[in-house]
Amino acid sequence: MSSKVEKIVPQEDNPNLAGGVVVNGTTIPCDFVIMGVGVAPATAFLKNSGIELEKDGSIKVDEYLRVKSGKDTKNVFAIGIFCLHTLFISDDFC
Repeated sequence: MSSKVEKIVPQEDNPNLAGGVVVNGTTIPCDFVIMGVGVAPATAFLKNSGIELEKDGSIKVDEYLRVKSGKDTKNVFAIGIFCLHTLFISDDFC
C-alpha cells in the first residue's frame, strides 16, 4: 500500500494510448493500463484493544457483525469494508 501511481504517460506516436506508468518516480513501459483502486483498513487504533486484526488489518465478524475476538464478543459490532465475515452459503471468508 506504499506504492503511488503518479501519472500515466501517453505513447509518443499516439497520445490517446498509454505508453507507461510512473510509479514512485520510475516510469514503467506498458501497452495498456488496468487500474484497480483499493483501501487499507484504518484499524491501527485497535492494536491493543484485544480485538485481533488480520494481516491486512481487517476484523473477523460473525453473521450478526459481532467481532469474533476481544473482551466483549456479544456487544461489540464492526461494520464496513474492513470486516471479514463468513458467507452464509459456506464457511469461506470474504
